[in-house]
Amino acid sequence: MTTTAVGTERRPPAPSLTTQDFRLMESVNNHFRAVAPRGTTRERCLENSFWSVVSTSVRPYDMITVIGADRSFHATYLVLEAGLGYVSLIELSWTPLPALLATPDDRLPPNFSIYYGGVDDGWTAKRNSDGVVIVKNAKSQQDCLAQLLDHNSVKQAR
Repeated sequence: MTTTAVGTERRPPAPSLTTQDFRLMESVNNHFRAVAPRGTTRERCLENSFWSVVSTSVRPYDMITVIGADRSFHATYLVLEAGLGYVSLIELSWTPLPALLATPDDRLPPNFSIYYGGVDDGWTAKRNSDGVVIVKNAKSQQDCLAQLLDHNSVKQAR
């Protein structure tokens, strides 16, 4: 019977952190918010061409929170690489959001429409004939309708 020596080679521990390795996140990296256009898919958010215009604004390890303009999703990404015209991302989370149900109201005047314009524009009322926005940034669909009915252009038509 022969015995073999079991390797008991010890490796030195990894070096400890230095003060240059340990800094406040807000002073080193950025956290951006992007509002993706209506109809943007999960796959599109991961394509380089989607980020090409803003690629010079991000650096490795920056975070990007993306919100669909139609309130269809919320996603978080970590930037791995960035350069002129390209961004390499890893998806940390993707959450589909419940759909906004815009029900027609009997009080809505003809030639007007109410829709959710995204996180920046809120509920919006538009005159269909010429595309003029009458109400913008309303907090709810009912608030938007109330502001529209109170607007002079609608009052004069009655």
